Amino acid sequence: ESIWHTVFKLIPSPLTDGRLILALDDSTTPKSGKEIFGCEHFYDHAAKHNQSRYPWSQCYVQLGLLKFIHTRWAFLPLLVRFYHSSQKVAADCFNSKIALACQMILKLSTWSKAPILVVSDSWFGNGKLYNPLKDELGDRVHVLSMLRKNSALYNFPDKPNNKKRGRPAKYGAQVGSVRSLANEYKDKAQKVTSFVYGKKREMLAYEVTLMSKAFKCAIKVVFTYYKKHFVALATTELTLTVSQILEYYSARWKIESGFKELKH
Repeated sequence: ESIWHTVFKLIPSPLTDGRLILALDDSTTPKSGKEIFGCEHFYDHAAKHNQSRYPWSQCYVQLGLLKFIHTRWAFLPLLVRFYHSSQKVAADCFNSKIALACQMILKLSTWSKAPILVVSDSWFGNGKLYNPLKDELGDRVHVLSMLRKNSALYNFPDKPNNKKRGRPAKYGAQVGSVRSLANEYKDKAQKVTSFVYGKKREMLAYEVTLMSKAFKCAIKVVFTYYKKHFVALATTELTLTVSQILEYYSARWKIESGFKELKH
């Protein structure tokens, strides 16, 4: 970690729009040797039909910096943690992938005092990652991720006219699932231009701010539409524009390209 800290300090300008944009994901690397550190039969959700679903492999969680360099986004890996299943380590020292991700983000937060935006897929993008980080770093850290289509969203609570017993409501009425809301807002979507996947593109998008029980706070949701498909992106950073949300999340794909390069 001291080596990576030195590498981080050598970056001339790591900030983007006044914040550190970090990409977070996990990956598996198949191995052939039986005495290699950290190897188990991990499940590979991306395995092809002619490949094993449980290859002998290493599984690790990767955290790195997203930075726009020379007309395109780039990913620089900074911290990594090997994941071990609870069957291989004692219960008192077992760490889930979410716990490993929190450890790395908190470690990197000591290298810079700038605000942090963690960009991840829907597996990491939830309250299990965001709430522990918020408890430690407060409003200095935020999350940007994709929402699952069956996720439920809620209105803001109504302000009661008369005082009632008990705590005030944190959430309003449920407005529906992400899938139902996407169908409802499709006709209201407007054209937005953003730098996505290497060039400026014009897309249909609609933004709305709602409450989420997964994040336990208000989130900005952006529905983007392409032909018969849609993607719902959510962030706890309410000041981000639609164009920024689309660009930052599309830059997350660079971590997948980085995995491929490192494996080859």
